[in-house]
Amino acid sequence: MQLPSRIYLTGFIGSGKSTLGVAIAGELAYTFVDLDEHIEEKEGMSIADIFENSGESEFRRLERVALGESYAWTLVVIAVGGGALAHLQNMQETLRNGLVVYLSASEQTLIQRLHASHKIRPLLNDDLEIEDLMARREPVYQKAHITFSVDNLSVTDAARKLLQRIISFRGAG
Repeated sequence: MQLPSRIYLTGFIGSGKSTLGVAIAGELAYTFVDLDEHIEEKEGMSIADIFENSGESEFRRLERVALGESYAWTLVVIAVGGGALAHLQNMQETLRNGLVVYLSASEQTLIQRLHASHKIRPLLNDDLEIEDLMARREPVYQKAHITFSVDNLSVTDAARKLLQRIISFRGAG
C-alpha cells in the first residue's frame, strides 16, 4: 500500500498539529513543515507581527499562497494553521492534494492547552472566543479525510494511533 506523499494536519489552535506532525513525520521518514513557520521565514516576521502590521486578510492571503506551494512538496507532513483550512475553498483544494487529518479536541482540552501555552494567539483573547471559533470552523474541519480525537491521549499514544489510521486509510492520493 502506498502512503500519500502529503499529509496535512489541521484543527483548532492547541490541538497538537505541530507536536503530532513532528512525531508522524519522524516515523514515516517524511519532512515536517509547520506552515505558519514557513510563512514567518518567507516574510521575515512573526504571525503576530503580520496580523498587527498588515491585518488578518493579508495573513490569510499569505496562507493561501503557502498552501499552494505545499501542493508541490513530497514526502511531507504539514501542520496547517487553525484558520487556513477553515475556509472551504482551501479545504477543498487541500483534500485534492493530499491526505487531510482533522485533529479534534474538546473545548476543555483546548482551553487547558492554550492556558498552559505561552505562544501569542492573535485571534484569541478569552475562552468565549475559543467556543465561537470552534463553532464556526467545525463544519469545514469535518470534511477532512480522517477525523482523529486527541482527547485523553498522551503524545506517544496519539502519534501511534494516528499513524495506524493514516497507514490504514484508503482513498486519498
